[in-house]
Amino acid sequence: MSNIWTKLKEKITNLFQAKPKKKKVAKTKKDYLSDLITKLEKAQKKQDVLQFEIKSAKRNGFVVKVSGLYAFVSFYHMPWQYRSIEQWRSVSKYLIGKKFNGIVHSISAKSRPVKILLNAEKQNFDKLQLVDKEQYNCVIIQRLRFGFVVDLGYHFGWKYGSIVGLIHKSSFKSDEELISAKLGDIVQTYYHGRKKNGDPILGDKNVNKELLTGELDDLIGSVQTAVLKKDSNGRRSFFIKEKYKTIININPEIFPDEKSTKKIIEDLYDNAVVKCKVIRMSNKNNFVSDLLEIETPKKNIDK
Repeated sequence: MSNIWTKLKEKITNLFQAKPKKKKVAKTKKDYLSDLITKLEKAQKKQDVLQFEIKSAKRNGFVVKVSGLYAFVSFYHMPWQYRSIEQWRSVSKYLIGKKFNGIVHSISAKSRPVKILLNAEKQNFDKLQLVDKEQYNCVIIQRLRFGFVVDLGYHFGWKYGSIVGLIHKSSFKSDEELISAKLGDIVQTYYHGRKKNGDPILGDKNVNKELLTGELDDLIGSVQTAVLKKDSNGRRSFFIKEKYKTIININPEIFPDEKSTKKIIEDLYDNAVVKCKVIRMSNKNNFVSDLLEIETPKKNIDK
């Protein structure tokens, strides 16, 4: 009986002498922020690659969200580069909500708000094979005298990065469409392969890609026959091999009376034939040829 009483007495004593359990203290916002910063500092030290999401566009870069914190990525530290800040500003609104990878460049933990800079220059994009004669949407990033610089990366949601090319102004169906087009606008174009330098060949559905791929380089310096006929816009132009437009240049060393020669050319009937020497390619992707001889024009088929 005494043993039972002794054990009961020990249990009662232990009950009153037990240490009270510590209550868990909820983390404050400050503690939570400190934990996030610590994790980013560790990622910076190890150069871990982190995914971030673009939240908004600023004058010289993007505000992004990375590991629960806001950070900044300069245009100069994005996965691809443009030739100017203006080109970045033309596409920036289309990048909001897109996700990329980067590393922590710097953290100013003591400043408020905390300043975090990311570097996203190294990016592993999937490889893309554009389809010949396929139509793609693209964003205008620069206006030139002879056309527009565009980025096809827009079509794929930037999954493959930036794909920059040139659309010549002749690809636009009307002058009104050409004049109204502005930076940041979305336009459609067809892909026709690549130039010698690797740039994509873009334009309307019926563009002569041979003019841009280097396949016709052998024509430069050669003597050709050019036929006068109407182009797709109803304008009279000279064509080599019935297909490739050429500008006829009047060389004063061959034709001293330039004014008179121009008048003769203007008065030629459709299907008139001239001999010329191809001298170069123009910035409009046409040939430029020196006039050598005006042959007897054929009968005008319109009469």
